[in-house]
Amino acid sequence: MGQLALAVLLLPVTYLPNLVVEENWASYRTLVALDTLVLVYLALALWGYWQAFRWPAAARSLTALVSVAAIMSTGLAAHNVRTYFTIPQERELTFLRAHLIPVNLARSARLYLIGCTWQNSLAPKVRYDEFGLPSSAAPWAPRPMAYLVLQELAPEYRSLPIDVVPASAASEAPPPRALVIDMRGSGANIFDHPTYGLE
Repeated sequence: MGQLALAVLLLPVTYLPNLVVEENWASYRTLVALDTLVLVYLALALWGYWQAFRWPAAARSLTALVSVAAIMSTGLAAHNVRTYFTIPQERELTFLRAHLIPVNLARSARLYLIGCTWQNSLAPKVRYDEFGLPSSAAPWAPRPMAYLVLQELAPEYRSLPIDVVPASAASEAPPPRALVIDMRGSGANIFDHPTYGLE
C-alpha cells in the first residue's frame, strides 16, 4: 500500500515546478521528469508481475537492468552537462580573462561588453533557451561575469563601470576610452580576434 501511495504522490510532485512559478511556458522541464516517472512506473509494474508469479531470477534480472540503465543515464547526463554547459561557459570565461588583463584595464575608463546571440553558441546545438545557449547571450549575465573575472584577476579595477550592449546594437559607437570586448568572438582564437581593443 505504501508503494502505491508513493507512486501516486510522485505524479503531482513531478509537475510541481510548473505550479509554483508564475512563468511556466518552459514545459519541457516537466516533460523530462514525466518521462522518467513513466519508466519508474514501468519498473514497478514489471517488479510486481515478476513477484506475483514468483520469478526470482527475473526479479534479479530487472534489478541488474535498472542498475545498468541508471548508470548509463548518469553518464549521458554528465556528458550533456559538460558538452552544453561546462565547456562552452569555460571558453567564454577564458575569452573574457584574456581581455581583462591589467595592461588593458589600466588604459580603460570603462568596459563595453557586446553580448552574444544564440547563433554564437560554442555547443554542438542549441536546444530551448538553456542547452548550449551562451551565457553572454542573456542580458543579465555579462556584467556579473565580468565583475567575477575582475575580482579574480585585478580586484583594484572591479569598480570600473560596465556597459552591456546586445549584439543587435553592436554597431553603436562605444564611449571614449572604453575597453570593447565583443563576446561573439569567444568561439574564435581568443588571441587573434580583431574586434576588441581600446576605442
